[in-house]
Amino acid sequence: SNPFTPILDILKPAALAFLNFETDAEKAEAAGGDKNAFTLDRANIELDFGLSQKSYSLSINAIQMLATKRPVYFKESSVCLARRAIDPPGTSDNDGVLLSKAAITGIRTHLRSSCLTLLRHFLSVTSGSWEVLADALKQAGMETQADRALKASKQQLNLMKGGRAARNRAAVFYEWDTSADDSRAAKRQRDTDDAQARVRAAKMARGLGSGIQLPT
Repeated sequence: SNPFTPILDILKPAALAFLNFETDAEKAEAAGGDKNAFTLDRANIELDFGLSQKSYSLSINAIQMLATKRPVYFKESSVCLARRAIDPPGTSDNDGVLLSKAAITGIRTHLRSSCLTLLRHFLSVTSGSWEVLADALKQAGMETQADRALKASKQQLNLMKGGRAARNRAAVFYEWDTSADDSRAAKRQRDTDDAQARVRAAKMARGLGSGIQLPT
């Protein structure tokens, strides 16, 4: 009767089997002293399966939406994306065999951008998930972006906890920043108007030079 029942029957054994491997990996990382380390040998997982680029994209978007729309799952979702960003598809010979090189690059970029988006959120600070997100971005060579995102999330949290004076200072800053955007938009509009004027002038020149007979 329920169309999701066959899907759940397939996913439940795979999920339960993966929990055992995940527990072993977490024990190994605890023994190594690095709480953010997570090494999973997918070659020994018989129930592992390959996903297409579209499936990866949908999964990443779903986890990111779960983190932002359901704050109670923010930390778990952040850890999930960060771990996959640290160990993305295509890192081993048998991983990502169904994906092209361009697809693997796109998935890695998507994972990093999702981690950066979650790191900018103030919940990354309150939940304590900023460490694993920042570590995943630093391993991807995005340490500068990670520091800026963490600074922005802390500033956002301070504004939420701050008083009227702090919010007024932020309003002044954002007003200045908006004015800068308006000036850039005005410049683009002037450039567009100038381009349209040049096109109209060119059309008029071509029209007058194409044998139009004026009344005598």
